[in-house]
Amino acid sequence: MASLIILLAGLAAVLGWTSFRYRRRWLSIDAALTSIGPVLARQQNPEVLSALCGSGDWRTILAGGQNHPGIHANETRCPGRLFYTVSTRQTLIEDVPLSRWLKFGKWNPCTSGFPQPAPPEKCPEECLPVCTHKWNGWTIACNLRTGQYVLNANTYAQYRCLMPGSPDLNKEPNLYPPEQLERPGLL
Repeated sequence: MASLIILLAGLAAVLGWTSFRYRRRWLSIDAALTSIGPVLARQQNPEVLSALCGSGDWRTILAGGQNHPGIHANETRCPGRLFYTVSTRQTLIEDVPLSRWLKFGKWNPCTSGFPQPAPPEKCPEECLPVCTHKWNGWTIACNLRTGQYVLNANTYAQYRCLMPGSPDLNKEPNLYPPEQLERPGLL
């Protein structure tokens, strides 16, 4: 009887651990998809997409910087439309520096710098797109099947559509992500 109880307790522990890992995996995939939303529409290569999203055989193992999504709002309004772009430079990591990754809080893997922001989308009517925020983030993904590592260096740019002659047209962008809009209707 005691061995049956031990067996059932072990089975419950394994099922609980599997359930936890499965839920954590889907939450990380959702977060990755949210952070690179604008890239998804323009990306043609499924292998690059899966490495960016951490899906398929790819898993994100390290992330740093500010990988926060921007804001899309007021799609048809001018002025006032908000949108963001993501520019990604993907680099194959030949020699895996595991000793440096153990101290990843102090290590910036983007030694060649971050890419330039992607060009802005068109604004409705005669409005002009103005970059209000620019920030950077990076992720390191591993292909579980091949053992290949890639570095994704991301540059996010938040834009706002403004009328010509607006005093905010020549302002320098802030170097941090924008505050997320309050959405009282969504919980």
